[in-house]
Amino acid sequence: MISKFFVWLAAADADILEQCPSERHRYQTTGAAVLVTAFLGAVSGTFALTTAMDLDLAWAVLAGLLWGLAVLTIDRMLIAGVTRRPSAYANLIAALPRLALAMLIGAVISTPLVLRIFESEIETQLEINHRVAQEAFNRALAEDPRFTAIPTLKARVDELQAVVNGTGGTNVEDDPTVNRLSQEYQRLSRAYEAADKAVVCEKEGKCGSGRVGAGPAYREKVERRGRLATERQQAREQLATARTNAERIRAEERKSADTDLETARGELDRIEQIRRDEEDSFSARLSADDGLLARIDALDDLRDRDATLGAAYLALILLITALEMLPVLAKLLVFLGPVTAYERIRELRETRDVQRFRTENLILEEEENARLRAGASAATEKAERELRAHVELHGLLVDRWRREQLDQIERNPAQFLA
Repeated sequence: MISKFFVWLAAADADILEQCPSERHRYQTTGAAVLVTAFLGAVSGTFALTTAMDLDLAWAVLAGLLWGLAVLTIDRMLIAGVTRRPSAYANLIAALPRLALAMLIGAVISTPLVLRIFESEIETQLEINHRVAQEAFNRALAEDPRFTAIPTLKARVDELQAVVNGTGGTNVEDDPTVNRLSQEYQRLSRAYEAADKAVVCEKEGKCGSGRVGAGPAYREKVERRGRLATERQQAREQLATARTNAERIRAEERKSADTDLETARGELDRIEQIRRDEEDSFSARLSADDGLLARIDALDDLRDRDATLGAAYLALILLITALEMLPVLAKLLVFLGPVTAYERIRELRETRDVQRFRTENLILEEEENARLRAGASAATEKAERELRAHVELHGLLVDRWRREQLDQIERNPAQFLA
């Protein structure tokens, strides 16, 4: 069972290998290499997820197994896609993209494994990098002159906002012209109301001349009331005009304050955004320093500083990458040599399958032609039966008409002799 599974991983046909047992060992070895690579991919994916995404071990193992299955599928596809070409040069050109993809997969798989192997050294380097970054950021933030204007800008924004909201700046009723006309209007209103009462009182004879009715004193007071009404109306219109002008001036002040507020707020937001960006950028970098990319950077720093560690890192990368490329390389080397028994049998089987397919197509075409001919014959017979039925029906109609005519002749022969 295991040997059959290895053969399947190598993208080989087990039935063909039954006819050439000498080829079985090579394909089993290739399948075992694919399985080992998939296992390393699963382990590498688990390490990467626990390090980069801080997943629980159970979820990381599950995702790692899925990644290993993906690596297995891709490796099997790469092997199955390598077929013999007419020349060694053509075989090499066809295999190059698959070798490049295998090399890329090998680099991806090997990186988390190497990070795990050198984990203690990387942790130490990460702490050093954190301290250096923190100190540099604190110095830069303390010496940056861009943020000293923030308090002044905030006070200016509050002042302009009060003007825009109507709680600051000049009030309409405080305008000198509006205040003067308002007092004049109130004086005239009081005078008009007193004149109106005097008119009523004079008409009723309760004051003034003491005579009831519209006498000369009444008409004089009515005239005075009308004059005061006119003056009050004029004062009201002047007050409305003054208020309109004051409102316009205040609106212009608000508009100007709104423009200034937008400018001041924009400047304040810009400076504060710069500061937030600086802080967020530093926080993001500091957080990322504990992830996969930060560990890779730390490993690069270690390689630059320690030549022995750099040589060990390179050896591990090459080993895992070569293991990933091994199945494709093995199949390519076979195709650079003479044709194997497995390939001959497979070619004969494919040729036989093609011939069988063509024969089946010919048989299907003959059956279809026979059905078409049978259908045409059935249609002809149906047409003949319909024709005979029409002829018989016509004969019956003629006989019926003949009998009807003979009956009429017997009942009324004179009709036909006229």
